[in-house]
Amino acid sequence: MKRNESNMKRLLSLKHGPAEFGYPFNVLFDEVVAYKDGMDIQKFDAMVLWGGEDICPKLYEQKPNAFNEAGDLPSGRDLLEWKLVKQAVGYGIPMIGVCRGAQLLCAFDGGTLAQDVGGHMSGHDIEFRDGNRMFAAASHHQMMLLRANAQVLAWACHNNKPDFYLGENDTINTFHPTFKQPEVVYFPDIKALGIQPHPEWMPRSEKFVEVCNNLVSELS
Repeated sequence: MKRNESNMKRLLSLKHGPAEFGYPFNVLFDEVVAYKDGMDIQKFDAMVLWGGEDICPKLYEQKPNAFNEAGDLPSGRDLLEWKLVKQAVGYGIPMIGVCRGAQLLCAFDGGTLAQDVGGHMSGHDIEFRDGNRMFAAASHHQMMLLRANAQVLAWACHNNKPDFYLGENDTINTFHPTFKQPEVVYFPDIKALGIQPHPEWMPRSEKFVEVCNNLVSELS
């Protein structure tokens, strides 16, 4: 993350809020700054996009189905975050996306989303590639569907994993039995880490928070 001439590491957060709005990644940075219009993002060592409402399916070349809470056209937030992600890629700035943020990074990377899927609206266990299994707080009804170059680092391993999802035009799409429903993903082409669960909802003592911070340090 040593992008600046000084030794200070700065995180740009696309969220306005209280002083702790950078948690849990704030422990890795000397300063966490909320984005303001017109800010020069070249001065930052990393950027984080947080959770929230559904992103517009137009960003991944689909129309919203009956269960999608986004409109037919991208929202102001969609357009702003898309523009800033494009700038960050151009400047080589590493990114972290949480929940909605991970889904927007997936779309920017060329992937799509399962527009409505069950089984993920409450916390559940996930498993990392090294076999380490742990609890993660989660609350989403959409799921990243990745292009081949993205690297799945962790996937859902709870007992209620759905067999299908609803896509564009309310079509029913069945998951292949071997499909690993992605929870933590690295997008190497855009230097981005997508975290579908919510580490910011969890105490610092939780294993998942520690793992997320370690991944940010390793991959950015």
